Amino acid sequence: MRIAVTGATGYVGSFIVRHLLEAGHDVQALVRPKEHHRHLPQDAKLKWVPGSLEDEASLRAVASNCDGAVH
Repeated sequence: MRIAVTGATGYVGSFIVRHLLEAGHDVQALVRPKEHHRHLPQDAKLKWVPGSLEDEASLRAVASNCDGAVH
C-alpha cells in the first residue's frame, strides 16, 4: 500500500514512517521545505513531498495515488 504521512519529521511521525517502510509500504511524506529530515531513513520507497498543511495543493500532492493517510 502507499501511505501519505503528515508530520513525518516529528517525533511520532518519524517512528510511523520507519514502521511503514519496515512493513513494506510505500510512503509519501509531507515536509516543510526547510525542515531537516536527515534522521529518517533514505529509502527508495520513501518520497518527500515539500509543502504545508495550510496549502491545499500540498495536501493533494501528498495524498496523490495513496491508499491511506496518517495525520
